[in-house]
Amino acid sequence: MPRAPQPPKNSNFAAVEGCVYHPDNPSLWYYVVTRTSGAQGIAFLMMKVSELRTADSVAQWAYQNAISNPVHGTQPDGSTEYRWSLAGFQEASFETTVHVLGRP
Repeated sequence: MPRAPQPPKNSNFAAVEGCVYHPDNPSLWYYVVTRTSGAQGIAFLMMKVSELRTADSVAQWAYQNAISNPVHGTQPDGSTEYRWSLAGFQEASFETTVHVLGRP
């Protein structure tokens, strides 16, 4: 199994919650990242990710959430960034960002 690349360097990222393979294409990596104004948001996302148990299911969860929302843009590291907010948790004021490294 290839080694995971380093997460993108960005001071806006409060925490990198995971770096996982795309379930169908090992050349793609998902970085699941939170940017939040409070610890409650990070704790909530970590709970949701930990419920999924496996890297493949985390990647699938990230992919399903990302494709239902607009692409935020191509990043300097060549990744594609998808960004969305978790519905029903606006009081935590945070977004989840997924970086996909490799061919989209």
